[in-house]
Amino acid sequence: MTTCLYVGGSSKGVGKTFIALGLLRSLSRHHKVSGWKPVDVGHVNYNAADVLTDGERLQQAAQMTEHPNLVNPFLFNEDLPPVLAAQWDGVTPRIKTLQHYFQIICGNFEHTIIEGGRGLYTPLIATETEMDLLTSWQPKVLWVTTIGERELSETLLQVKTLQQHQINVVGIILNNRKNSKHSDLIHYQWLTLEEQLQIKVLALVPFLPSGLDDSDAIYGLLHKHLDKEYLGLLEGTS
Repeated sequence: MTTCLYVGGSSKGVGKTFIALGLLRSLSRHHKVSGWKPVDVGHVNYNAADVLTDGERLQQAAQMTEHPNLVNPFLFNEDLPPVLAAQWDGVTPRIKTLQHYFQIICGNFEHTIIEGGRGLYTPLIATETEMDLLTSWQPKVLWVTTIGERELSETLLQVKTLQQHQINVVGIILNNRKNSKHSDLIHYQWLTLEEQLQIKVLALVPFLPSGLDDSDAIYGLLHKHLDKEYLGLLEGTS
C-alpha cells in the first residue's frame, strides 16, 4: 500500500517543487518512491528557459525509470489556468485518466509525493478542482508557504478549508525562498500558524542559492532543518 503525501502551497512559487524534490531524494535512498504531478502548465516556458519540467525534476530526484507521462500525465503548453491551457492545446483531459494513473502509482511504489497545483479551487480538469481530488484520494498533506503577511493569510484560509473537509494536514513548512531577514515577522508567522491551526510548523527552510538545480543540496537542508521525528516517519526509520 502506497503512502501518499500531497505537498501543497498557499500560491504559485512558494516552493512546493523545492520541498518535494528534497523529500523524494531522501526517501529514494531507502524506498521505492515516486513523484507525481498530475497537471502542469507552461511547457513552452520550460523549453524557452532550457530547464527540466517539474515532472522531470521529480522523476530524477526519485530515480524513477518509468515513462515521464506516468509522473506528469498532463503537461500543457501555455502558462495559463489548466483548463484554459488545455483548451489552447486542443485537449480534453478526463478525470478517469488521472484516476487510472493514480491507481498505477499506488500499486507500484511504497511512497508517493504528489506536488499540488496553484490553488485548491482552481479547476484542473473540466469541473474537477484540486479539492475534489484531495477529497477523493485522501492523502496526507504537507503545506508549504513563504514568509509574508499575504502568505500567512492565504495559508490560514486554505489550511482551515482542508481541515473542514477532514483532510489530514500533517505539518507546515516555512520556506524562506526570498531570504527574509525579518526575524520578528518569521517568529510571528510561525506562532500564529501553530496557534490558529493547531498544526506543527516542522521547519524554517533557509534560502538556497542553487534553487531547484541540486536536489541533493535540498535533501541536506531538509535533514538539517526538518523535524527529525517527522522525517524519520517519512523514511520509515522511526
